[in-house]
Amino acid sequence: MEPSSTHDRILEAALKVFSRHGYTGATTKAIAREAGVNEVTLFRHFGNKQKLFTEMINRYSALPHIEAARADRRTPFEKRIRELAGRAMRLLEERRELIAILLSEGSRHPKQAKLILEGGPARILERLTLFFEEAQTTGEIRGLDPQCTARAFMGMMFFYVIFQKIMPGETLFPTDPKRVENTFIEILLRGLLPIRTKPKSKDSSGRRK
Repeated sequence: MEPSSTHDRILEAALKVFSRHGYTGATTKAIAREAGVNEVTLFRHFGNKQKLFTEMINRYSALPHIEAARADRRTPFEKRIRELAGRAMRLLEERRELIAILLSEGSRHPKQAKLILEGGPARILERLTLFFEEAQTTGEIRGLDPQCTARAFMGMMFFYVIFQKIMPGETLFPTDPKRVENTFIEILLRGLLPIRTKPKSKDSSGRRK
């Protein structure tokens, strides 16, 4: 779908330029040129490169889907988390070029890495944590540390995309993405250990009650 406004065109251009050149290599001049506007227009809409990057993440990351899942209280948690996982996996695959270059430059430019983390993963972690906290409040999931749960959710997705789609490690995940996604969610929802019921106690005759 074509961007419907100047604001949208600049965001679309930012996604392309950041994906090609990373945060450090991308310039507002290049983004403006990609969008077919001048830098003055870009700054009027976004202020500076960091604010543009943050809004781009808000638009094109899993954040909107997390917020939609949080707002949909009528749908059972299990269905919401499965739908969210599917959308997150697809988004990570679509944005793998951007992820790859940001990971690469983050290790070489610590100051830029902080800006990247604050603009992207940190915000996603914050919203996911709230999502799990709210599910705990309603009794839909166990009372485990919600931030650790959010980190586990993010970690499984990122690991798959990094090693299957970014690095030449296809042998690590020889199955189809849907099977991987479903397995991750089953692990997250059910855990690895079987649910054990307490053995029935015996009465004085030795029979189980």
